[in-house]
Amino acid sequence: MLCTGCRAVRYCGHDHQTQNWPKHKLNCINFKRMRKNVAKEEQYLLNGREGFMTPDNAFESHVGQFWSVMATRDYVRALFTLGTNLRTMNTPDSVREGLDHMLELLRLDRRDGMGQRDFAPAMMLRLDKDQECYDFLKWWAINDPDASGDWGDMSLPYLDLHGADVMEDPEFLMRDSNFSLDHLTMFLLLKLKLLVDVRNLQVLRKIYKARKMPTELLLMVEPMAVRSPISASRFVGLSDNALNALEKKLTRQAYDIGIKTRARNHCFIPVLFEPESSLCADLVKYERESWEEADLAIQSSYAAYWETSGVLDLLADARLCGARDAAWEIAGILKHDNADHKKDRTSPEERVCDVSIVRIWTHLEDAVENSRFLGPYSERPSEQKRKQSRGAKVAAKRKGKKNDSSDYDPKVEARVLRTFVDKRVWDADFCVGRTHF
Repeated sequence: MLCTGCRAVRYCGHDHQTQNWPKHKLNCINFKRMRKNVAKEEQYLLNGREGFMTPDNAFESHVGQFWSVMATRDYVRALFTLGTNLRTMNTPDSVREGLDHMLELLRLDRRDGMGQRDFAPAMMLRLDKDQECYDFLKWWAINDPDASGDWGDMSLPYLDLHGADVMEDPEFLMRDSNFSLDHLTMFLLLKLKLLVDVRNLQVLRKIYKARKMPTELLLMVEPMAVRSPISASRFVGLSDNALNALEKKLTRQAYDIGIKTRARNHCFIPVLFEPESSLCADLVKYERESWEEADLAIQSSYAAYWETSGVLDLLADARLCGARDAAWEIAGILKHDNADHKKDRTSPEERVCDVSIVRIWTHLEDAVENSRFLGPYSERPSEQKRKQSRGAKVAAKRKGKKNDSSDYDPKVEARVLRTFVDKRVWDADFCVGRTHF
């Protein structure tokens, strides 16, 4: 039962709605006010007298140029405010309506005076409109990568890309260093979303083979194991070899986009793991490659990351793999730079945290292999690689080859890694509790 006031929240019945009214009342009143304001500004444009500052009917004469007409800016601001509040309401109905308002503003205002293009892709991914999202992102990447275009010519095509190949290599992203951070993070999320779907299909097939279940039953269940409509139409029913090839391709593409994201703004990934302060930040201005820019990107994209099951877990495991390698190296390095360590007052745990962030993309392949491994933790592929690497280093040490990576203290390594893991688990629980949409 949809609330008739805000038209953004649904209830299972009148009793439930009555019970929730004290909490919902303020939001409901605010949405009524915002909708009334949009209707008032719309009527002003439809019925206003033509003059120097006011066109006769802007919805017919100035479509695509609303921001260049002073009289229409109040309507643009009112509709943008309504769309933004619907987006942050975080219900399917509110996100769907909010996306409609954002796309309508882009149709009316090609110059994108309010920055609607930064919010729309995340809303599309939350609604599983993955193909539409990719078409939207690629169009802007090709036509206006640095957000400096002049959209005064209404005869030019606009957002006319449809059915682009989602699996293509993203070389067009690597050409421009001024690419939008919000769009770059959505390219990354889309690739990771498809990668998780491929992983789910692989795990499902392993389980069915181990239980010796009929193929007919597997074909019935596979469509329910994926999230993206692209995966449902293109990945379900493929052979095991084809899925393995897809996994490698998507992992490589996610790696490339992840490296590009880190080069564009090195603050985004750290904030993605600890978003609580960023989600509460009240920011207006920011500088390029700054923490404030990353905070704004998190505010527009974190809900999409959090709601895409498996993505944050995959990145967290890649970070843990990087932390385990870093703990080994740092435990050896600490023996040789105690003076510098005391001087900069950086704890081993802090060093592991910093290094593990940098190594996420290097260990993404290890995390993917771990995620489809059904055995015990100690036998995961990353643990096997780590044991082999440790054995080679210990063997080198026994032969008398002294180097920073082999001259280490196992107790220091265990302490550093245990503290890091405990802190990450606590932060993850705290983050989920704070940002439960």
